[in-house]
Amino acid sequence: MIAVPDGHPESQTQVLHDDPAMMSQEGPLGSHTPADSHSVMDSTCSPPVISDGNISTAHAQSRNSLAAMFEDFLDNQGQTHDGALPKLGVIFFSESSPLTFALEELQRSERRSLYDPVSQINEGGIAQRNTHPSHVSPQDVAYLQSKGAFDPPSAGVSAPLIAAFLERFYPLYSIIDKDQFMELHEKQGLPWLLLYAVCFIGATFCDISAVHQAGFKSRWHARRSFYDKAKVLFDVGYETNKVVLLQTVIMLSFWGPQMKSFWNPCSWVGFGSTIAESLGINRRNQSTRINPKSRSLLRRLWWTLAVRDAYCAALLGRPFRINISQCDTEMLDMADFDHETDLANGNQAKDGHIHCLYQIQVAKLSLVLRKIIEVRFGPPNHSTTIQDLHEISNRWQADLPQELKWSPHSASNNPFATYLRIIFNHHLIFIHLNKPHFADDLSAGLNDDNSVFQIAESAAQTISSTALPLMTNSLVGSMPHEVFPAFFIAGIVFYRQFRQSQQSVYAQLGRAALDNCQMVMNEARERWDPALWALKIFDFLLSGANNSTKTPASSTLQNAPASLGAAGSEPTLEDPNHNSTVNVPDKNVLHSIDLESPQYEDLGRTFDDFFLIPSYFDATPDTW
Repeated sequence: MIAVPDGHPESQTQVLHDDPAMMSQEGPLGSHTPADSHSVMDSTCSPPVISDGNISTAHAQSRNSLAAMFEDFLDNQGQTHDGALPKLGVIFFSESSPLTFALEELQRSERRSLYDPVSQINEGGIAQRNTHPSHVSPQDVAYLQSKGAFDPPSAGVSAPLIAAFLERFYPLYSIIDKDQFMELHEKQGLPWLLLYAVCFIGATFCDISAVHQAGFKSRWHARRSFYDKAKVLFDVGYETNKVVLLQTVIMLSFWGPQMKSFWNPCSWVGFGSTIAESLGINRRNQSTRINPKSRSLLRRLWWTLAVRDAYCAALLGRPFRINISQCDTEMLDMADFDHETDLANGNQAKDGHIHCLYQIQVAKLSLVLRKIIEVRFGPPNHSTTIQDLHEISNRWQADLPQELKWSPHSASNNPFATYLRIIFNHHLIFIHLNKPHFADDLSAGLNDDNSVFQIAESAAQTISSTALPLMTNSLVGSMPHEVFPAFFIAGIVFYRQFRQSQQSVYAQLGRAALDNCQMVMNEARERWDPALWALKIFDFLLSGANNSTKTPASSTLQNAPASLGAAGSEPTLEDPNHNSTVNVPDKNVLHSIDLESPQYEDLGRTFDDFFLIPSYFDATPDTW
């Protein structure tokens, strides 16, 4: 059961119905002080009670699975000498766990499900006004206060950020129940953690004018401010609602990677995987107690996480955090978006329909990417050839709904079809781009290495050709972030073309196409942190190609497009702790640098941090 304040100190606490889509709240959006924030009791506290002191019937009904019964049993054992027992709550156990075998012995007689996400989501009791959650120590509260975690942005600051979240992010990643989100927002009842995560995303996707109107020096400062507040709340464990936690870590995966930091998009996705499994949403849910609206929200959350996992892992060359072979959650379909009010509004119905179709298709395409990465970069698997991967991709394209199909010879007027076209060609490059120092033995079924590279080159040309329409239509700021890696890897194809044909017109065409890719990444650099990794890497590679003596840290892009650093670009970053701009990077340096970290003082070590770079950079530039 989840309680929400109505905003008046003298009024009774309002209790909303049990629903996975509902979110707990530890803080309001508005002018409340920390003393006004209320608590949500976690599963380590006494059973939730209603105002007359009786045990909540709704809560008792929600504790219906064997896992929940076991947690209640632990809670009722009371304190041990060290107070540890009530903190032994069950997170998640799969079929292979001895706990599963043990509880299944009881399942025979109890006729209860082993695991039910509803029983986990609806943990919590009546809000205790004027207090913080009971599991948070006074020392942690004081620490959070010192970090400004209970200083919400004013309505003037938060309004454009939340608008950007709803208008630009939500259609691409529908990870909230929009109606209930708006209800909590209007009642100033958004959880602190969710509030800052949403503002972080809003600062990522909003127009730069909103950033300046909010009083921030740059987009980076706005993003960093909200990210830091969300992260400190997450680190302390202030929030206990698993749906809010999952929504938050998905959003925080849009930060970084930072140099020499283990906190990167894959880190957040890893937490998301653990939280999602603790909800049991990685498996097909047969419960009849969960309503369709909540079931759809959980499914959207799962597939958004799976998409982020696939594309972040592919970009950073990291293992997938989700073992998809052990998951059987149903694929998204239009029924999972039927509850969205936008689909019922005449003026927005068409756009809303396209948004839903896009999310379904990119989820399916993420499974194709997983297969590609597994075959191309995993342990040898001679049962699958490049031709097989190509056919899998073609089948996905053939099954596209008419609204998202594209012509191979003309640009689409539908931006979502363009996004999928770019991502699809990104996959083709991953299939056919060999490492520079050896021939790939997976090329069976295609003519030779040259024909393989021609397919990759054709896909890269398709990606590059979309740069101008994206720029002229001002779409870069509202694109899904899964699109951007395509311009990175296409640039690698053009760099090879440029290197292999130094004196020919062919090389000049390759360089021009590379400039197109750099142009998009430069435009995206304030929103998509890896863009500046990519720009500096190409700076480094082109320095070697031109026999330059400049170091990667100090050189600028060779023959960069005129748009790089042009008038109207967002402000240069400044160290928030210093008045001077000594050692502050120019516009082309990675914006995800932690300006407060010691390693920032020595930018010459930038390329010691190749642990974040995918495997297709494992050869030195001179060998390409």
